[in-house]
Amino acid sequence: MKSLLLLLFLSVGLPASQGGQTIDPFYAVRFEAGLSLMEAGRYEEAFKEFEVAGFGLSARKDLWARIHVLKGLCQSKLGNKSKAFESLAAAAELVGWDALPLVSVPEPVKPDLPKLIAEARKNPPPKAEEKAAPLIVSVEKPAPDRPVPSDVPSKAAPAEKPVGKPNPDPVEGFRRLILADPRYPSPYYSLAEHFAQRGDFGAARKTLRDLLRNIPTEVRGHLELGRLAYEARDLKEAGKSLERFLALAEKSADERSKDEARALLILVSYLRGDDKKARAVLAASAGLFTPARLAALTLAPREVDRVLVIRAELGKK
Repeated sequence: MKSLLLLLFLSVGLPASQGGQTIDPFYAVRFEAGLSLMEAGRYEEAFKEFEVAGFGLSARKDLWARIHVLKGLCQSKLGNKSKAFESLAAAAELVGWDALPLVSVPEPVKPDLPKLIAEARKNPPPKAEEKAAPLIVSVEKPAPDRPVPSDVPSKAAPAEKPVGKPNPDPVEGFRRLILADPRYPSPYYSLAEHFAQRGDFGAARKTLRDLLRNIPTEVRGHLELGRLAYEARDLKEAGKSLERFLALAEKSADERSKDEARALLILVSYLRGDDKKARAVLAASAGLFTPARLAALTLAPREVDRVLVIRAELGKK
């Protein structure tokens, strides 16, 4: 019998943590984005967001079941009933069929859930037959190409590693999503974020370059690449990326992101010895230098201080 707490949790929103387990905010954002897209009837995009969220939330049985249900509803709306049934069956394996009607889903698809559950129960996905692999080598004799040397003293066999479910490699998962739709940006950001959290900033930058090669007008990608390039002190790439971002962002980015790019470009230009460029960016960034907008920057405090020092120094010349 399933835990009452588990059943109740399936019907409420996404918490910051449960049972001492915290939820990675990156995947929580992807999950919430999927819900918003479902509300708007954009089921294909919602499904992709849930695919990404699943990489970070699959260790949590309750959330993983909920994601399966949400993916199933998206697949049903897109006309792929067999895949929808598979998703609901996967959720049922985790929490049981009786729990599925309690899963919280966006209002527009709530009426669809009971019917989809009933259809899925009547149409269970076929189970693959488990076949034992044929034994090619006799257990009584060593394989011909691996003779047992008689002159080597035997050693105690190393202890076997405990058998368990291996942790899925999110890199391969994100790459599969990218290959499936190279012009969908979310998996690129997921993969770059994963590499950055691992400390592999070179791989993170390469991922963002791949994103911008496939989607040159993906505005946020230029800012993120500029930020990573600045941190690596690749000032040439940083300057190019930040200028491209500002050129594209005039009407499509929020003011805080533009402030961030201008602050970084001031630092980059100054470090490259291009005082003229730094002054031009400062002149275009007059609104940045208010306490509220400086406080909204996500730059490290020391970097914000450097921007203020550069502003004061160039203002004297």
